[in-house]
Amino acid sequence: MKFDLLEKNKQTKFGSYEFRRLYFEIRYLHDVAELAGKNFDKEFDEVIDYIDKNGVNSGDIEKLEAILMPVKKEDNVKEVLYIAHAHIDMNWMWGFDETVAITLSTFRTTLDLMKQYDFTFGQSQASCYKIVEDYDPEMLEEIKQRVKEGRWEITASAWVESDMNMPLPETHLRQIMYAKNYLCGLFDLKPEDLSLSFLPDTFGHNGLMPEIYAKSGIKWLYHCRGDKENFIFNWKAQSGAEVLTYREPMWYNSGIITKDLRDQIRFAPAFAKEYGTEKCLQVFGVGDHGGGATRKELDIIDEMKTYPLYPTVRYGTYREYFEYLETLKNTFVTREGELNAVFDGCYTSQSKIKNLYARSENNLLSADALLALGYMDGGKDRSKGMEEAWQKVMFNTFHDIIPGSCMEDSRVYGLGIMEEANARADSLRALALRDISENVDYSVWAEFMTVDKNGNLTSEGAGGGYVGGNHGSYDVSRSDGKARAFVLFNSLPFERNVNVEIPVFDWDADFNNVEAVTSDGTILDLQLLDYAPQEFWAHKFVRVLVNVKLPSLGYNTVLIKKKPLELKTFGLEHACDPERTQLPKNYDLENDKIKVEFDTSDLAVKRLTDKTTGKSVPAENFGYFTFVKEENQGMTAWLVGRYSEVTKLSPYIAYGMNAGKLRKGYTSKIEFENSDLVINTNIEGNLLKYEVRCNWKELGVPGRFVPQLAFNIPLEEGAKVIKDFGESVKAEEDRELDFPAARCVTVVGKDGRGFVLICKNKYGFRLSGNVLKIDLMRGSSDPDRYPEYGEYNIEFAITPIEKLDFKRIDETVRDYMTPVSFSSITGRGTGKKPLEASYLSIDAKNCVISDVLNIDGGVVVRVRNYSDKTEKVRISHKNAVKSVKEISADGNKILSAIKSDGNCVTVSVKPYEILTLKFEL
Repeated sequence: MKFDLLEKNKQTKFGSYEFRRLYFEIRYLHDVAELAGKNFDKEFDEVIDYIDKNGVNSGDIEKLEAILMPVKKEDNVKEVLYIAHAHIDMNWMWGFDETVAITLSTFRTTLDLMKQYDFTFGQSQASCYKIVEDYDPEMLEEIKQRVKEGRWEITASAWVESDMNMPLPETHLRQIMYAKNYLCGLFDLKPEDLSLSFLPDTFGHNGLMPEIYAKSGIKWLYHCRGDKENFIFNWKAQSGAEVLTYREPMWYNSGIITKDLRDQIRFAPAFAKEYGTEKCLQVFGVGDHGGGATRKELDIIDEMKTYPLYPTVRYGTYREYFEYLETLKNTFVTREGELNAVFDGCYTSQSKIKNLYARSENNLLSADALLALGYMDGGKDRSKGMEEAWQKVMFNTFHDIIPGSCMEDSRVYGLGIMEEANARADSLRALALRDISENVDYSVWAEFMTVDKNGNLTSEGAGGGYVGGNHGSYDVSRSDGKARAFVLFNSLPFERNVNVEIPVFDWDADFNNVEAVTSDGTILDLQLLDYAPQEFWAHKFVRVLVNVKLPSLGYNTVLIKKKPLELKTFGLEHACDPERTQLPKNYDLENDKIKVEFDTSDLAVKRLTDKTTGKSVPAENFGYFTFVKEENQGMTAWLVGRYSEVTKLSPYIAYGMNAGKLRKGYTSKIEFENSDLVINTNIEGNLLKYEVRCNWKELGVPGRFVPQLAFNIPLEEGAKVIKDFGESVKAEEDRELDFPAARCVTVVGKDGRGFVLICKNKYGFRLSGNVLKIDLMRGSSDPDRYPEYGEYNIEFAITPIEKLDFKRIDETVRDYMTPVSFSSITGRGTGKKPLEASYLSIDAKNCVISDVLNIDGGVVVRVRNYSDKTEKVRISHKNAVKSVKEISADGNKILSAIKSDGNCVTVSVKPYEILTLKFEL
C-alpha cells in the first residue's frame, strides 16, 4: 500500500473535509483488511493514486469510497457509541475549594455545550452532585432536566470513586447504600437505574467486590487499572456472585484534542473480533481536573458520523452498552480473585490520613451498632445523623486521598472533616448510651451508690474532655459516694472477655485496696495502671484495668468499691534486690494464654508459644525493626522502589517492666538516623501487642532515596500467607511488591499452626525471601514534598491460632480493633433496666454478624459466611420481632420474607455470602 504517498498528501490536503474523510477511512479499513486476512492493496492504491494526481472533491468522494466498499464489507463493527466523561478528582493536588470550582465549571461547560450539540455525558460520584446541590442549586435543576432527557447519565453508585483495598467491606456497602439513596431522591431515579460501578482510575480492586456489588444491585463495573488479561470478563467472587466487567481499552481520560482523535476508533475492529461484539464503546473527554467534552472534540465526532466507510458513529450511554454486552455474557471468560498489582506505595504513603481514616471508620461502625442497640432498647432512632458523618469519612476513601497520592491541602481538609464525623458519631452514641445507663436498676448496690453529702468531692463533671483513645466515653465520672459504677457497652455482636481501661476520678479510696464486681457478685480481675493519682485539669484520676465478660451487642455493669477490711497475719517476705543477689536479664512475658521469649540482645521474639496447644507460631527470631532506603524512581507516593539499603535497628534500651496479672510488658527505645522509636510491648490475653510512638524526621530525597521503617517477621519454609479473609499471597523474587490488607494478615504453617497479624492503622505489607514485613512509615517525596514529619502512633498485635478458622479470626480482629464504650452511673433516681443485657447474638459455626445499623426504623443485620458450605444460623434478639425480611445490601429491595420464632430467626447463608436482613421490632 502506498501509505507514504497518502501521508505526503496529508501535509497539504488535510484541511479539506473530503481528504480527511478518505484519509481516516483508508487507515481504518486497512486494519479491517489485515484482521480479515485479505489483500485489498489494489483498491487502496487506486484510491491513493487518484488523490495524489487529482486531489479529491465532493464530486469524486463517493466514487472513490465505492472502490473501497468491498473492504467495508469485511468490517465486523456495526456501531461505535461515544459518551463524554469528565474525570474529576476529589482534592487530588488541591483543596476542597478548588474541587468545588472545577466541578461547577465542568458541569456548566457541559450544560452549555448540550444546548448546541446532541452528545451524551456520564458523570460518577455522588459527592459531585452534593457539591452542586450545596453550591449551585440553580445548576442542579438544569442537570435534572438533562437526566430526564436521557442525555446526562448518572454513573455514580458510590459516594466517591473509592480506593477498593483499604476500606472495610462494611464501608463499601455503605458507599453504595448512601449514594443510591441520595441520588434516587435527588434525581427521582429508581435504585435499578444505578447499576454501574464507574471506577476508571481506582488502583486495583479486592476480590470481595463482586459479592458486594451483586448484593447491592450493581451489575456492571467499568474500570481501567488492576488487570492486564481481558477487556471484557465476568468477575466472580468466592460466593459465585458475578459482575460483568469492562476494562477501558484506551484510557479513561482519552480525548485530549489532537487532529488524530478520530483515529482512536481504530481499536474497534480488533476489539470486536476478539470479543465477538458488533458494538464498541468510546469514552472521551478531558480528564484529571475536570473539563469533559470540548467543542473541538464534538465537531470531530459529528464529522465522523458522516463517514460512510466507518461503522455507525453515534452518541450513547453506558447502560445501553452494558445491556448489549449482557446479551453476550456467556461468551466472555470468567475471572476470579482480586484485580490488583498497581501502585503499591499507596498502601503506606501519608500515615496521618490513613491513621485517622482507620480510627474514624472503626469508630463509626461501632457507633452504628450502639445506636442500633439503643433503638432495640426502646430508645429513639438517632441513626439519621450518621449519614452525614459517613459522607465525610467516605469522601476520604477517594482513590487519591486515603492512598496518600495527594497534596497537603487535601490532607488537611480530609483530617478536618473526619474529626467532624467523629464528633457527630461520638455525640449520637453518647446520647443513646446515656439513655440506657441512667435507667439501669442499681438497687442491688444501693448502699454504695448514696450521694456524698460532705461536699469535699469534685467528681460530678470530672473528666470532661478525657477520652483516652476510647471514642464516646466522655461521661467518665458522674457519681460519688462509697463506690464507682460503670456500664460497659459491647458494640460487637459476639460475647467478649475483654480488658477495659477505666479512669476513676476524684475518689479518695486506697486503690491498692479496691475490687471490681458484677451484679451477681463475681469479683473481676483488676490491675492498677497508675500507682499514684494522675492530674487532669484540677481533677485527679487513677486508671484501672478490669477484665469483664460482655454479652453480645449488649452491656454489663461493673462496681468498683473498697474491699472489705481484712486483718493480715504478719510474716516474713523474701526480698530480692541488687544488694542481696543478682539475676540475669530476662524480658520474657507469660500469662495463662501465651508465652513470649525474647532475645536479650535485640528484643526480637525467639519464640511465641500458644499455651493451650503447646505449639509455637511458624516464625522465630521475629519482630525486629529495619530502616530501609528505597531507590527513588519518581512517583514515590504511588510506587515502592527497589531496596538499595536495609539496616537492622538495634540495640534497644528496655525499661519499665510491668508485671500485672492482666497486662504484662515493658518499654523500649531505639534511635536511628534523625528519628527514634518508643515501643510498648505487652501481652494481654492471647495477644502480643506493640504500641509504637515514632518520632519520624526522615525526608525522601528526590532522585536518590525514599526512607522507610519496617517491622519484620521471618517465616518458616512453606508457610502460607493470607490477607484479610481470602486472598493468598505468594513471595515472588522477580516481582517484589507490597500488597494491601485492610485489617489483618494470617500465616499458617505446614502443620496447620499459625498466627494472625492485626494492624489498627497500617495497610502495606510485603512477603519477600520468606520474610513478612509491615511498612510502618515511608517518606515519599512526590507529589507532596514533605508528607511525613512528626510523631506517629502505630498499633499492631500478633496472636497464635490453632487452625485456620476465619470466624474466630474475624472475632479476634474486631475484638482488638474495637474499644469498649462506657458510661458512669450517677446514683440518682431508680431505673428498671437490668444490670446486664444482650440485644443481638448469633449461633453459627462459620458465620458472623459483620455489621449492625438502623435503616428506616428497622435494624439491619448483615451475616457473612466464611466457609464453602451453606450454613443455617440462628439469630436472637432481646425483644420480640414483628417481621424479618431479606433485603438487598443497599436497602432498596425486599428479596423475601423470613418467618420469625418470637425473638429468633433461622436463616440459611450460602457459601461466602453476605446476607442482609432487616428486623422490625
